[in-house]
Amino acid sequence: MTDKLTPLDVMRDAPVIPVIVLNDVKDAIPLARALVAGGIRMLEVTLRTPQALQCIEAIAKEVPEAVAGAGTIRSAADAQASALAATDPEGALALAKRAGSNGSDPVPVTMRDIARHDPQKAAELLAQMPSSRSRALSAVALAKTWAMQDAGAAVTWSRQSLTGPVKQNALLEIAAATGGPEPLSALQLVEEAGWEEQGNFYDIDGDAGPDPAEVRTRPTPAKTAGLLLQQLAAIDPAGARLFLEARVPEKLREGIARAAGLIPDKR
Repeated sequence: MTDKLTPLDVMRDAPVIPVIVLNDVKDAIPLARALVAGGIRMLEVTLRTPQALQCIEAIAKEVPEAVAGAGTIRSAADAQASALAATDPEGALALAKRAGSNGSDPVPVTMRDIARHDPQKAAELLAQMPSSRSRALSAVALAKTWAMQDAGAAVTWSRQSLTGPVKQNALLEIAAATGGPEPLSALQLVEEAGWEEQGNFYDIDGDAGPDPAEVRTRPTPAKTAGLLLQQLAAIDPAGARLFLEARVPEKLREGIARAAGLIPDKR
């Protein structure tokens, strides 16, 4: 068995980590061997299919030089909940809630995995959850995941079902997830979400603040707009400048323009 690796160990060993989706256990071993032969031994197998855990087990047994793991999984209970997401979403969510009592909260990750298979079912389950930080994070995870399948449906659900900072963060995540092909439409979604951050997204039920990773990855209106403007400028420079000058509040304009590369950074 491989000793537990820290994130620093992983980064030192593997500047590139492939994210693998496997639908059949028989494909796991030859794929892992081919990647190892090519110099890549750190492998992330996503838990998006019922066979994923079996694939990880097979790789660990048959390709010992590889290090196979699952993304965003902190415990055995997390892994079990993610594996159940496709076949028993209610059971997966119940398991995640029980596991959360041990100090971490796997519910948002489980909600994301349920949404990958059935976003409507995930929305039904979310509606049954009481207002809490866990529900808020789950709502944003659902919106982001749904947007990758059907952006229009995700936006409609967010508008109708969410409010306040949860709605704002959901719309920003949808904008970030869908901006590549249509950056102007995504920028309009940022504008709808609001240029000012709305309240304390993480303190919905009086819990302690988020961990630093959550703060770094959480979208903000300015950060999301900067990324999308950069994408728009690559295909329509004049359109990007027009949006910046006509739609972005003046007090945010310079910072967003620098983030988008529309004006040189002073640093």
